[in-house]
Amino acid sequence: MLYLLNADRGGADSVAHLIAAGKIVHLPCPSYPEYQEHMRSLIAKPTGEDDTIVLDTLDRMGETTRGDIKLGPGADTDIWAARKKLIGEDDFGASYSAAATSIMRWLRNANNRGYRIITVCHENEQFDREAGFKKRAPQLNPKFYDSLIGSCTDCFRLTVLREDRLDGEGRVVARAGTRVIQTTMDDDAICKYQVTPDEEGSYPVIPKFIPNPTMRRIWKVLKKKPSWLTIYGESGSGKTTLACSEVYPEPAPKKETK
Repeated sequence: MLYLLNADRGGADSVAHLIAAGKIVHLPCPSYPEYQEHMRSLIAKPTGEDDTIVLDTLDRMGETTRGDIKLGPGADTDIWAARKKLIGEDDFGASYSAAATSIMRWLRNANNRGYRIITVCHENEQFDREAGFKKRAPQLNPKFYDSLIGSCTDCFRLTVLREDRLDGEGRVVARAGTRVIQTTMDDDAICKYQVTPDEEGSYPVIPKFIPNPTMRRIWKVLKKKPSWLTIYGESGSGKTTLACSEVYPEPAPKKETK
């Protein structure tokens, strides 16, 4: 079963038909207490081989949690009365650290209990210490980002091509407008993956880009189902649809033509 923890309320629109059909369990998280309660309930359940938790989006959950820490989670909170807490800077760093720790602890516990995790993020820039400059990466504060990258097994960037992509011989391999997953780090974006060598100690060759990605296509390329996959990208790139794509029907094989 796929459980969609929805911190970005509009993010579920693209998979509303799957929620209505019962293929996705929709768990809204308008505040941290709802998130915590959903995670507590999921962790208490026996897990199946394909049980997956999708947190959409991690950066929005972070914002919500920081607000809950400062102001309280109640929907009827008097924001004006609490404005000093909202604009105060004394506990700024503490609220960032507490939000990251609180959210990630539940995800790690669920992962340890057997759930596959998919964390969905918007993209921004992070400083790559090894390269010495900023790259596209999940939109999180540095502490939160370090915690996520240290926890997830794979981190890919989803984007829509703005121009045709060519191979080394100048042939078009993907047209402008195609959705692609970037799997490998370069000078523009931070990515990572983990793969297992075969019996002879050889590692599978992973393409840098996977066009028209689905979860099944990603599994096939990696030769595994990631234990914890992070997908990040710009708004509207289809992150939620991709994260939930494993519950779509398997496409029928193409008939061979003589």
